[in-house]
Amino acid sequence: MRMDDLFLEKVLKRGRSLISDFAILVKLTGVYESINEAVLNAASRLKDDLEFFLGEEGEITVKLAEEAFFIEDFRVKASVADIDNFSFLSKNLSERGIGAVTFRAPLQTDDLVFLAYAIKGGSEAAEIQSALESRLTKAITVGGPVEALKESALDTKDVRLLARRAYVKAVTSYQAAVQSLKAGKRPDLKRAKRAVQGLVDAIFKDEPYTLGLTAARNPKLYVFQHPVHVAMLSAALGKRLALNRYHLSLLGMAALFHDVGKVVLPLSILQKEGELSPLEQELLRMHPLEGLKQVLKSRGLNTLAVLTMFVALEHHRAMDGSGYPPFRGNDRPVLFSRIVQIADDFDSMVSGLVQQRKAQPVAEALKLMHSRAGTVYDEVLLRAFMDVFKS
Repeated sequence: MRMDDLFLEKVLKRGRSLISDFAILVKLTGVYESINEAVLNAASRLKDDLEFFLGEEGEITVKLAEEAFFIEDFRVKASVADIDNFSFLSKNLSERGIGAVTFRAPLQTDDLVFLAYAIKGGSEAAEIQSALESRLTKAITVGGPVEALKESALDTKDVRLLARRAYVKAVTSYQAAVQSLKAGKRPDLKRAKRAVQGLVDAIFKDEPYTLGLTAARNPKLYVFQHPVHVAMLSAALGKRLALNRYHLSLLGMAALFHDVGKVVLPLSILQKEGELSPLEQELLRMHPLEGLKQVLKSRGLNTLAVLTMFVALEHHRAMDGSGYPPFRGNDRPVLFSRIVQIADDFDSMVSGLVQQRKAQPVAEALKLMHSRAGTVYDEVLLRAFMDVFKS
């Protein structure tokens, strides 16, 4: 469940318009047998509604469950003026066994018109999806009935429950993304974004409890838990730097995928007890460069992808230029990389699960890191990070 307040505001602000404009477009295709200006204008309005939501997300899903509409997991309630449109669209989608329609950027007006004519023409969900695929349309996916969205009825005041759910979702979504990358497929990052946004929200509302979840350390799952811990610790540090929620979500996602280059490494190296051999060390030191390649291959070039590439490449680079991979010049790592470096090293120290080294108490880990301030770590950022643990 997306806990990002900005997205909820979008649903409240534009959700009714989106559902109504969707309904109007389907209605018009029943009035006009061929495309005309009225149909194109309606499709254009729906396209504007959808693009308002897409933004950096790149994808949203409109769902119908028990005659109620949802954008992602947030219910869109009809006003008095919208009731007829909502009822019309609900009836038409239900009769055709359509429970979910996913829209992706970039959208084409022609695809929205085609979708509307297919719905009004009486095609079933599977038929519409097959027709979209035959048109090579990748911006729209039509799915069958969905289960009642019970999660939408959760008590959103129970921050700790939502924090635990977001933590589990972040771990499982990162695990799924890694599996996709290993299979040569583009990962679905949507669940990961929602989970990170949920964790950011929980950090604002109950930071001590939320960060306490990083104490969960299962040796068999740590390779998937560690990136989530780094994302949470990075967000907590970013909060102390007065980053807004949008930028904290970007930071959390970049941190979550900071070690994505390790997907090419065998678990025998990642989970090895004791010191690595020289060859294994050399392979491990390649993961920042491999991470850059993995992000570029799977994400293209948007704001989040660029930031994630920097973090993946630079999170083992020290302030004095040491670390790996070797860099030319004296440029410092970008802010997000310097934040993630601190969070990454801290979680590795206190976990004791990196090459089975002895776990350090929090105070000892911070003391050791403090001794390296200005050379390995950004001194100002490290001081702010240490404030996270004061209280």
